[in-house]
Amino acid sequence: MDLSGLLSLKKVEGNIEIFENQVSNLSFLSNLENVSKDYLSIYNVTHIHDNPNLKRLGWESIKKMVSKFDIHTVSIHDNHPEFCLTTRELQTFAENDVYVYNLEAKLCADLERKDGEKTCNFVDLLSLDLNCQHLIGEIKVNNKNEDYAWKLENVTNIYGSIVVEYTEKLIDLNFLRNLRAVANLHFDGSPLIQIKFNRMLQTVTLPKMKVPPFPKSKSWVIEINGNSMEIFKYLKDCLLFQRQTKSSVKYNGKSCKKLPVAPGKQPVKDTDYEDEYEVEPSGNLSDSVSLMISLLIILIVF
Repeated sequence: MDLSGLLSLKKVEGNIEIFENQVSNLSFLSNLENVSKDYLSIYNVTHIHDNPNLKRLGWESIKKMVSKFDIHTVSIHDNHPEFCLTTRELQTFAENDVYVYNLEAKLCADLERKDGEKTCNFVDLLSLDLNCQHLIGEIKVNNKNEDYAWKLENVTNIYGSIVVEYTEKLIDLNFLRNLRAVANLHFDGSPLIQIKFNRMLQTVTLPKMKVPPFPKSKSWVIEINGNSMEIFKYLKDCLLFQRQTKSSVKYNGKSCKKLPVAPGKQPVKDTDYEDEYEVEPSGNLSDSVSLMISLLIILIVF
């Protein structure tokens, strides 16, 4: 089947389901930028499954996956065992805060991106290229390398985790001021962002980060623990950080609501915040096949 006519497609309004095809990639949608739904429906789903030869999406232009009335759910499973996502694709999932129902994938090894942004594998801070915007790996900042933490200033996305621990001189996280998202495809339950046991750290801010660590789960929180200085003194301080990052914050082993209310302030109602920002899908995806219309069918019919 010749699908080259889809190369001009930039936006899909509705669900996408691709299954039981023999294609090795979906590059016929390589110029797709936006998957959205502006109307109310039961499901808002991108479901790609049971394609035995599918190794890649090939969606290097994708930027938005949003729904006006509900969360957008992504489920990718039972494709080729070597199926992988590029940093661009994983970035889109993370920055659009999509809900993952099922995601069987690894991160693709190649570092080239269509947008030209530099991607690097993390080895150590000393050798880190200052032009790296996308960083793959488990990044640790501690008392042995904290003098080079400034090299992370241009990093916008981390595919792995970031741990700042046992530092002796750092007083803030200004070196992470451009960080927008942290994502990981290995679901081991450890928090992707950990700030702990730092001697001089006074403030924790991530001003560009507007989405929680990806994917959402009760275990994927921002952990701030055991620092010598008082990072959050009052409830409102912790809530402000929690709301800004849309994440669940675990502060010294407890949720934000365990902190005292500032003197002279009204107690915060439980409805004013959420301890966890995970959202469950609005239904059982396995029952949704009959309710979804395959993208390919839509295009063939119309």
